[in-house]
Amino acid sequence: MSGPLGTAIIVLGGVGLFLLGMTVMTDGLKALAGSSLRTALGKAAATPLSGAFWGAIVTLLVQSSSAVTMTTIGLVSAGLLTFPRGSASSSAPMSAPPAPAGWSR
Repeated sequence: MSGPLGTAIIVLGGVGLFLLGMTVMTDGLKALAGSSLRTALGKAAATPLSGAFWGAIVTLLVQSSSAVTMTTIGLVSAGLLTFPRGSASSSAPMSAPPAPAGWSR
């Protein structure tokens, strides 16, 4: 399919898959949640500075700020992390270093 209708269908399909993935991830996090996970997340994001620090560390480890942001949204949606604490932990890794010469993103 080509043209504006085909593009609209592709975009709507992508948004639908995104929302389905968020629902599945939230349900999985709710099932996994225990008091120890909630306590650990509370301690890691106790202040905005510590939340930003741990958000940056996790982003460095997984090499994907999008993955960290999506996981944080899932944790907030599952009630394991409060919105203010989640926003602090996902705001730090929003910028990525430039790609090496010859690589594309």
